[in-house]
Amino acid sequence: MFLKRINVKLTIVLVATFLLGASVLYALTVFSLVRSLQQEDHNALRAHLLRYWARYEVGGVHAVTRQAESERFLPGDSLRLIRITDSDNVTRMFRASDEFAPVERELGAGERPHGLDDIAVIQTDEHPVAIEVAALRLGNGVVLQVGAGTENRMRLLGVVSRNFAVSAVLIVIVSALAGVVLTARMLRPLERLNSAVRSIIGTGKISERIETQGGGDELDALTVAFNEMLQRIETLVQGIKGTLDIVAHDLRTPLTRLRGIAEVALRGPAEPERYREALSDCLEESEQIIRMLNAIMDISEVESGVLTLDRRPNDLGSLVEDVIELYRYPAEERSIVIGFSVPPSGIQVTVDTARMRQVVGNLLDNAVKYSPAGGTVQVRVGDAGELAAEYGGQVFIEVVDDGIGIPETELPHIWERLYRGSTVGETSGLGLGLSLVQAIVAAHGGTVTAESRTQKGSRFLVLLPHSTA
Repeated sequence: MFLKRINVKLTIVLVATFLLGASVLYALTVFSLVRSLQQEDHNALRAHLLRYWARYEVGGVHAVTRQAESERFLPGDSLRLIRITDSDNVTRMFRASDEFAPVERELGAGERPHGLDDIAVIQTDEHPVAIEVAALRLGNGVVLQVGAGTENRMRLLGVVSRNFAVSAVLIVIVSALAGVVLTARMLRPLERLNSAVRSIIGTGKISERIETQGGGDELDALTVAFNEMLQRIETLVQGIKGTLDIVAHDLRTPLTRLRGIAEVALRGPAEPERYREALSDCLEESEQIIRMLNAIMDISEVESGVLTLDRRPNDLGSLVEDVIELYRYPAEERSIVIGFSVPPSGIQVTVDTARMRQVVGNLLDNAVKYSPAGGTVQVRVGDAGELAAEYGGQVFIEVVDDGIGIPETELPHIWERLYRGSTVGETSGLGLGLSLVQAIVAAHGGTVTAESRTQKGSRFLVLLPHSTA
């Protein structure tokens, strides 16, 4: 369980990374050091060979022998062994430090390379340190061999290795401490997120928010996204709660009426016509309940932000004219004339066709419903810049009627759900149409406004930004 903690895993990764880096650095350092020391040792052997060769050129083999016999080998010297052989590989002179004396037989075993660039390595069981030997033919078959041990080189490498071992221990300790501190600091926002989630699960409160570190890093971005998610969830929960409250409150009346119709029918005489009439009334009430539920759910989806708009290019004039055609027949029944105007070039927009039809349909339904017989309804589509300079960059849909109008005191409330004004009388309606209109227009990034005077008619103006056009 302990090893599964993310801070432990990150600390292990950090320690392993530092240790791996140190190991690579150590390997490169040792490789470079060995090559450099080896090159120096080989150059020293070659220098001795050249010095003896120069003595040979002056005084022959006897001069070389005298010089070799005069050599004293001290600990730490680069030269530790001298041997001169004749053409039959018989030793004529051999001098070496005490620890290298037993290797004479190894020097004569087999054919040894002869040349300044050829260095032979001899390793014996009696001596753990390798001996590097260089040889040079002096003339008449005489061969001069000089050798040196590698113990100085190995000793230095041993010091480097011990230093690396100590450094590796320090690196592990320091990187582990750094990993603990850094991971604790880095994971603090995640711990706060975890604490907030557990608090929400335990208390059910989603109003909590988490403060960011202010560093602008990915963890801050995660915290901001988490807070936005909480805000979205809170909005959805409040929307659901509000919708349920409204449904619970406003379904009582139609359901009570539905039950009353059924009870009256059951208490009366068993006549098929009475039952048929009661069933018809019940069907009408149920359809009204379904319309109310659909409208409430549509409004809630828009307001909570979960509604997905299927935006597509449309000619706004054609879209509005199609809806007008649906209302011409009920309008003609009451001798109401619906006028329509649109610029010859048309108005191209990108909107959700079905939702925008709902907007226009609700506005037209109200205009026809509350206009007097023989009245007029004017619908206009165009560039909003024609109406006022501050509307520039928008398009508009305008619906004007000469109906009963809306009292000035009630005008601010017409957008509220289930609100029905005092002037509507017995006219059928749920009081949800304008709420749905406002929600859909807002979802498109637009606005809708209303102007009205009692008995002077009403004017509704829908503005859509060109960002949807």
